[in-house]
Amino acid sequence: MASIRSERETEHLGRKNTSYELDNYGIRVPARVYWNLTAPELYEEVARRNEGVFSDHGALIVDTGEHTGRAAKDKAIVRESGSWDKVFWGDINKEFPQEKFNALKERACLAFSVCPHNVYQQSKRVGSAAAGIYRH
Repeated sequence: MASIRSERETEHLGRKNTSYELDNYGIRVPARVYWNLTAPELYEEVARRNEGVFSDHGALIVDTGEHTGRAAKDKAIVRESGSWDKVFWGDINKEFPQEKFNALKERACLAFSVCPHNVYQQSKRVGSAAAGIYRH
């Protein structure tokens, strides 16, 4: 007889190099978290999951479906005190209301809690000087 578990446990794979947890973003109990996979490891995941093919020259080819491209005009930024005067606002960088962002984030987090997904997380740096580095 199969056991019934009320709590899911997250499987962590790859190299986690941060103490910052996904629940800081509102993502709770994903099925699996792949931390900082290398390009070859990501290619292996695509192949294992049959989510793409490789060309004769080794390029990864995937079908992303209809309407998945993002144009520059699709960018929207929440105007907040820390960056409002650093963004070139206009047709390209459009303001996105905080309330709409919060609703969208809540919807995405709910999707992760109702139906656990795999998460691919990459820790990257932003900035050219050590004092300007923002890392998660």
